Amino acid sequence: MRRLALVSICLVGLSCGGQGSDPAQVQSEPSEAKTNPCLLLESRTVEGVTGSKVVSKQRVSSMDSPNAKPLCSYEVGEPFGSVTVYLNPAGKAEFRKRFNAEDESTEPIPDIGDLAYLRGGNSAHALIGPAYVGVSTQYYTGEASEVVKELLRRAITSL
Repeated sequence: MRRLALVSICLVGLSCGGQGSDPAQVQSEPSEAKTNPCLLLESRTVEGVTGSKVVSKQRVSSMDSPNAKPLCSYEVGEPFGSVTVYLNPAGKAEFRKRFNAEDESTEPIPDIGDLAYLRGGNSAHALIGPAYVGVSTQYYTGEASEVVKELLRRAITSL
């Protein structure tokens, strides 16, 4: 009888949010990699793709709006200036709005995420489930489009 009471107490403790919380609730909390744009790409990955040394890496605020999601900026010097990574874990509506905006420089990118596009030759954007990820370079160069597409491919693997 004592064992049954002890087992019952343990089971009640687990179902009331103790160490054994509902696995569905634990899994629904986003990991830091899904909310922190600086965790999507390592500096060595940026260096390998750009061919430039990362001088600094920092999380910065967007200048668009005080409510905007943070960015991660990698200072790489010439020829790109910097590489910026944007992440909005719940950005499906924002992505669609930007994707549908009239812009002659928008080109679809096949085989990246659920939907992806290149804009302006130095900015690549992808929708991965509910998440919106963008990668851009500060300066446009002839190879910028290939660089941002490759960095975007690598960034989305962290989600």
